[in-house]
Amino acid sequence: MKKETIRINKKVINLDIIVPFNDVTISKEGSAKLGYNQKTYDGKDLSVVDQMTLMAETLKLSYKDKINYKLYASHSSDISKKSTERLIESGYTILAGKEHYIPGRTSNKIYAYNNITDGDYSLIIDSDLLFINYDDVFTGKTLSAQLRKNMPLWEGEVPPIFGDKSEIVWRYLYDKANIPLLEIKAGYDFGGASHYNNGAILIKNSYKESFKKIIFECRDIVMKEFDVLDTFPQFRHFLAEIIMSLALIKSDKCENFPPDFNVLTPEWKDDYNWGVVHYGAISNLNKFTGSLVVNDAIQKWDFNK
Repeated sequence: MKKETIRINKKVINLDIIVPFNDVTISKEGSAKLGYNQKTYDGKDLSVVDQMTLMAETLKLSYKDKINYKLYASHSSDISKKSTERLIESGYTILAGKEHYIPGRTSNKIYAYNNITDGDYSLIIDSDLLFINYDDVFTGKTLSAQLRKNMPLWEGEVPPIFGDKSEIVWRYLYDKANIPLLEIKAGYDFGGASHYNNGAILIKNSYKESFKKIIFECRDIVMKEFDVLDTFPQFRHFLAEIIMSLALIKSDKCENFPPDFNVLTPEWKDDYNWGVVHYGAISNLNKFTGSLVVNDAIQKWDFNK
């Protein structure tokens, strides 16, 4: 019997990894989130640029030869020459972004939804991610994120104008955004409080412009309803999360990331191959030194550049 040769045609995906950031010091008093104090680089804590260069090292180790990707750093405020040189050395192309009217420190992210890069997909992410294990989540999706089921509108203390009526507020916003109160996707109760933390979105580049219009529509709805929140500066950070949560659901194209992608600061387990983790602070970064990828990345990465 003649042997048949089987050829597997694997599509090559060109991925644009875009990190919106601003290299600034945020004082505790003026922070979008009380208790959050992101310093500029001083050797004691991680600046945004520190996070981005460490991320670049984990990408080189986890994604090398597995996918075609380009790294982009997008900023809307001035960055120092030292930061620019450091990012370029780590493999970033610098994009001058644009500030948009969404309160909080994520307000320049919308610029990433312009067609400013030339790949098939864009992965738009926070700076504090570690790419520990390669996971091909980049094909066959128009839009993907990680909505958490039935999360409260706010984590922790809520503004007095809401009291304990979190789900009622979500339902009210769904109504304003013309989102049906029913299960749109299997396993997710979109009639409750589905919440996205703004940490990672995968989007087909051809869908960017359409999705940006939905973001602006949801932004205008939320800001019209909750302009009063300007009197509660510690909650501005969450407004961007509410806006993006509504936009992802309203688009009706969002699929859920696998549970090991954009995981929020889990405890490290030796027997679990985390994909992408969102560590948030240097104390959480220390949890992942049990990973060979993270250890190797730290060895290649100089804290004192």
